[in-house]
Amino acid sequence: VGFCTIDSLDELCAEVVENAEYIDGLFGEGEWGGVNQVCVLENGKLGIAAHISFNGKDENGERLSVYCNCSFVFDPESRGYDNFKIIGTKSAYSACKAKLPRLEDCAFTSGVVKRPDGRYDLYSGIGDVHEGRIVIDDPFK
Repeated sequence: VGFCTIDSLDELCAEVVENAEYIDGLFGEGEWGGVNQVCVLENGKLGIAAHISFNGKDENGERLSVYCNCSFVFDPESRGYDNFKIIGTKSAYSACKAKLPRLEDCAFTSGVVKRPDGRYDLYSGIGDVHEGRIVIDDPFK
């Protein structure tokens, strides 16, 4: 995951994306992920709804691609982040059959929507074939 600032969407191009400053330390050894939604918070920081992934194994030892919903708060001034946490996993959603057996534990973040009660609806692709929704507390607190 990287970060850069541009003044206009007209400046957005492959070179800008390729040269974005890498945010070090988000993922551990053997993990990867990406940003799915950015929310500007009242304090000027960015609330990030994202996904974290790693390879696991099922009960039979077969390879699984595990994807979890996560969030963190990014400070564009310091280029630092905090409050990284898992906010949803496949087991939190209604049961459904995955597209492929290796995607049985896949919850790929679609985004969050703040509700009138202050909680959030978290939307996620499930098993690479379905879409689910769960209600969570503020993912950026």
